[in-house]
This record gives sequence, structure tokens and C-alpha cells, in this order.
Amino acid sequence: MKFFIATIFLAAFFTQTFSQQYPFKESFEGTLNGQLPAGWVGDISVQGYHGVGDGKGLAASLSSTDMMDSVITPLIGPVNGSTSLLFFYRWVAEFIYPSDPRMPNSKDKLEIFASTDSTNFSLVYTIDSSNHQPSLLFKKVEVPLGSFVGNSVWLKFKCTWGGGKYFQDIDSVKVQTMATAINEVETAESNIELFPNPASKNMVVKFSNCASKDISVYSLSGKQVLQQKLSCDESIDVSTLENGMYFLQVEGNAKKFVVLR
Repeated sequence: MKFFIATIFLAAFFTQTFSQQYPFKESFEGTLNGQLPAGWVGDISVQGYHGVGDGKGLAASLSSTDMMDSVITPLIGPVNGSTSLLFFYRWVAEFIYPSDPRMPNSKDKLEIFASTDSTNFSLVYTIDSSNHQPSLLFKKVEVPLGSFVGNSVWLKFKCTWGGGKYFQDIDSVKVQTMATAINEVETAESNIELFPNPASKNMVVKFSNCASKDISVYSLSGKQVLQQKLSCDESIDVSTLENGMYFLQVEGNAKKFVVLR
């Protein structure tokens, strides 16, 4: 019955599209418990204390009697080459919530899909036992959407049960271009250090976790001008970049820097 009702909602939704432009932001704080924001459809609802800072968030309650839940955003776009989806998530056992982080097995999944026609959804990101770190804290996830450049997209969050009884919580969903994110960087906490800044040739990039990470550099227009893997305290060559201001991103954290000769 649950999936039948969800199908009816989806049909009504796609008949009368609810479109959103950049920047798309949904904190869920203005939505009543048990409901979804305008334009969202699915069988996951907003609940209090399931968001960042004990605020509201999407709460998928998974168990042997409810093994799969999903929710779809409004139509968002159009996407450009630097567009990303950002959101926070955690998996927490339902018993004495939220006191016990979920230890995933091979079947637990949170999958992100995207569609340009509301019918055919392509998998763009998966969280499972291979990359999920059990914690009571929310983790930020960034999913590049540049492969859909020129199109508007619907995004689907699909939660799959693997055992036990637990919540998959999702909060603070954003879809934005790098140019939009620049305006938020100055006030956002960042764990990236760059020096020298301004730089003329080589610039050292320092971040908190020294594991190898993908770094991207964008111009103020949002165009990606550099991408490479880097460990902390290694340098990047900016000698080929023109004088001006740029935006370096590492796993959703970002920092401005200047090339000057």
C-alpha cells in the first residue's frame, strides 16, 4: 500500500512539475513533522531531531517491514559544469535514538540518482559499507552533477535496509554552482590552508586529514581550471593560471586564493 500511494503522488508530481532555480537549498526547518517540503515526493518524511544540530531532517525508518524508502526533489537547474549536490547524512539505530551509530552490512545503502526526464534515473553516488564511517555526527557529502550540464534534474535519495532497525537521516540539501558557493566561503568554517596566498607559481595545500584527496580549482565564473589528487602539505602548480581570484575545493570545503605575478 505504501508504494502504491507513493506511485500516485509521483504521477501527480510529474504531471505538474514544481521547478526550482539556483541556488537550491532545503533545511526542512519550515516543514511540519510527517510531511515533505513543497515539490518533494516520496515515502520519507521530515521529523524533528533528525537533522543537524537536533533540528529537522528527512528520516527514513528502515526495518524488516520497511526495507526501502525514497524521496525525490523538485526539478532543479539548469546544471552547469561546476554544479554539485551537497547534503549531510548519518545512520543511527532506532533504539534509544540517537545513541548508537549504525554499523552497516553489505546490503545497507543510500543511493543518489539523477534524471532529466523524470522517468529514467541514473545512479550518481552510493554510500554503503565500503565508504560509510559509523558516527552519531552528520557527515557532509558532495556529488558532482557536471555530467548533466545544460539540463535541469530531479534528484532521488533511495535508502535500502540491510538488517536491524535504524534511521537513515538526511539534512541540509543544496544544489549549487561553484560561483554561488563562493559567496558562502568567507563565513563558512574551512579546514584548508593555502600558502603563499597570493601565489605566482607553486602553492602548498594543507588540510586536516592527510589521506589523498581530489582537489578542484575554479575561476570566479564557476569554470573548473584544475583538478588533481593531492595529499596534505603538497603543492599545486598555478603558473599556467591567469592573474585573478580562484576557488580551491576539497571534499565540500573551499578556500579563495589569488594568482598574482
